Amino acid sequence: MKTQLIYSFYKHPTYGLSLEAFIVDLLDNKAFSYQYKRINYEMISDYGYPFTENDVKIIKKIEDLSLKNIEKHFNPKKVKLEVFLEKLSKDKEQLKIVSAYFDKRVAYCLAHLKGQKVYWKNRNSDHPGMIPLNVLETPAKLIYFFSKTEDGISYRLEMRYKDQVISLQKPGTEVISNEPAWLKHMDNVYHFSDPTDGQKLMPFLNKEEVLIPDRLSEFYLSSFMLKASKKFDVRYEGFNVKETPDNKKAVLSIEKDVAGNAVFQIGYFYDSMYITAAQENEVIVKLQKHENDLQLLRYQRNLKWEKEFEKMLGKLDLVISKPSWFIPNTLKDGKISFEKLVAWLSEKRTELAAFNIEIEANQAGKQYSFNEAKFQTKNISENEDWFDIHIVVLIEPFEIPFVKFKKHIQDKKRDYTLPDGRIFLLPEAWFVQYSDIFEVDESDETSIRIHKQHQGLLQGHPILNGEIEPNAKAAVT
Repeated sequence: MKTQLIYSFYKHPTYGLSLEAFIVDLLDNKAFSYQYKRINYEMISDYGYPFTENDVKIIKKIEDLSLKNIEKHFNPKKVKLEVFLEKLSKDKEQLKIVSAYFDKRVAYCLAHLKGQKVYWKNRNSDHPGMIPLNVLETPAKLIYFFSKTEDGISYRLEMRYKDQVISLQKPGTEVISNEPAWLKHMDNVYHFSDPTDGQKLMPFLNKEEVLIPDRLSEFYLSSFMLKASKKFDVRYEGFNVKETPDNKKAVLSIEKDVAGNAVFQIGYFYDSMYITAAQENEVIVKLQKHENDLQLLRYQRNLKWEKEFEKMLGKLDLVISKPSWFIPNTLKDGKISFEKLVAWLSEKRTELAAFNIEIEANQAGKQYSFNEAKFQTKNISENEDWFDIHIVVLIEPFEIPFVKFKKHIQDKKRDYTLPDGRIFLLPEAWFVQYSDIFEVDESDETSIRIHKQHQGLLQGHPILNGEIEPNAKAAVT
């Protein structure tokens, strides 16, 4: 090869770091000559160079950073270039937008250059291959250290690459992309295993630690430190930190999806902190008052324990509709109502209890009961004109005369309020099996009263023994 493709960084005085691609002629000893040309993506087929597919992607993205495209995006009024750049240099908000535009594209290019070299030039007139840098393939790691002192909080950041601690205060160390963060240090360009941004690195390019005065410590704890604890490797000294929950439990609740259908959602409580299976963060944190002091709860999620519950739901014939959302396999082809899922929970309450999954169903501020309803015939008496049938329904811990459900059955209303305020959902079969009895009932407050002229209706009727046909269904609104 008599030429070589290289990528070169240059810091524009107004809109920041830019990246360009060049083809450089090589000397006989393979060193760079001073003959080179900048690559224009629109003319890429004219250079006669064996560009790889990855090269083409990078060069196309670099074209977004050209002055022509910058003007196209940020100078729609076609102001003269000199005027545009002068206005831009004084507009801090617009500069932030331009910087984010550059960050995104520079980070894309660097991600495609891992394991390769890039170059750096300090002046626009410099040779594009002036200073070589290695774009490292293995990510670096950041560790956040928070220490409580007499005067407030000391905060420092440690950067490690493999087993080496990198000193961020070395001259020439520079953040070259904020989101995600890419850092130039000595002869290397680093990226990070954590979802950090360059703004978090900036303070430590000039000093080893940041001191937060005591008067600002609580605000600092509840904002930055709390957020950092969720995402990063954080170490604490002198703080009241609790890292092991006293209790964990799985909860199956009824929610609504974006289409308005009812779905089951599996979520987990670590003490008082709740998280769903769909949430990706592996650490959950909370700041709370504890014995006149601030306590930081920082719990590592037990993902293996959580996955076990999801497997259990599969054994109950629930299928995943989206992460953390489940629906019964028998209902997946139709519109699913809240009432259908409550009925399903009532049927499966024994299995759910065995799996140690707590059930929670709330709608419009109402909490539903899933206890089984059992019939108990207390007394059947007759006189000259009437049969009096005294039947109670046992819904733990309550014993309710069956006649109390009369109006609900006649009005086809499934929600019945129990004495403790919870809602019992009447089984659909009740509306099929018992509506005929209540059409002729002349009951009092405790028993069902049937005139003897309707005694034929009682012949073999399930109300006499509390039976319900297992397949009885009704359309109930």
